[in-house]
Amino acid sequence: MISYYSIGLFLFEQLTFITSSFILFKTYKQTHFLSHFLLGMSYVFWAFDSVGRFITSFFTKNLVIFDNFYLISSIWSFFNCLLILGMILVFYSFIYFKTNRLHPVVNIVSFLGGALFLAFILPDFTELSYSETLGAWTAKYSIWIPALTAPMLLFFIVSFILPISTKLFRTEDPDIKKQLFVQVVGFIIIIIWVIFAVFSSSYILRAIRPFLMAAGWFIWSITLLIDPFNIMISNAKINQLLITTDSGLPVYYNDFTSDKEEINKEVSIDLTSGLISGVTKALEEIMERKSELNTVVYKDKVIGTTATGFLQAYVFGERFDKTLETVLNVLLRELQENPVLASKIDPGFVNFDETSEKLLKKIVEQNLKRVLII
Repeated sequence: MISYYSIGLFLFEQLTFITSSFILFKTYKQTHFLSHFLLGMSYVFWAFDSVGRFITSFFTKNLVIFDNFYLISSIWSFFNCLLILGMILVFYSFIYFKTNRLHPVVNIVSFLGGALFLAFILPDFTELSYSETLGAWTAKYSIWIPALTAPMLLFFIVSFILPISTKLFRTEDPDIKKQLFVQVVGFIIIIIWVIFAVFSSSYILRAIRPFLMAAGWFIWSITLLIDPFNIMISNAKINQLLITTDSGLPVYYNDFTSDKEEINKEVSIDLTSGLISGVTKALEEIMERKSELNTVVYKDKVIGTTATGFLQAYVFGERFDKTLETVLNVLLRELQENPVLASKIDPGFVNFDETSEKLLKKIVEQNLKRVLII
């Protein structure tokens, strides 16, 4: 008979992994950002891994198949490979979050992931045993498995948790602080899950450990329902932001530099006239290549641009990245769908009153603060 432990663990994992994958795919539909899709796929792999381990729970002493240890070990190893594959996708997604591309460091992650594949498959590294108390199969892992995981965990902490923590302490938005705090809590639980692999000889820790992974990732993913960008930090450095209609009518302009007077004389006029008229052709040609980042160099500065519907955004600064472009696309879509602003903006008409202008500035500022410290 299957134990309550196996049933409880299976239901808990399926609930968390399936719900989390739904959240991530829904987020990807909104942002079209590759990392969200990769994370969604990782949850799918983990859900299948959970199914595999649950299947082994049927192999009890009441079944002849219980004596076929190699079959049980093979099933366990195969589904554990799905666990590792999901982890590799997580690291790919984090690398893309950080660099907006699949940085060469993915080769290191792939190598370590391949080594973990072998470690989980070879019986010398994973020792299966049937727990009479739990009524389920559990595994004790060789010290080599946490040793191979340690470099990936270190990269995870340095490249992702530290920037998130920095964003947590530097942002002044209380809502963002709450979301980031919950994320950090989720990540700490995941780190504890990894560390507990070293102590897999402990019966209690072996029983608790599977719940930690599912709980940690679920806590983290649930924050994306509130804000899909709270995990993202842009490396862009912007001086000015201009939003116009596709016919060139200005909708919004802001200068984020400290010395605004000096730069406004040189840049503001260029952005509203020279950029739209003289550089537009080059920008339009770039915008046709949707797989590339939309940037041009203009007067020793980088001009990034993106368009959604009949609105276009122009970013003038030192650096422009995919993260900021994604947020701007969501921002432009939100401006066009807002019921108050919809009557104030169309391709050939812009007419704000004091109330709608305040709303416009609020929406722009809230979206930029999602990924920038401004």
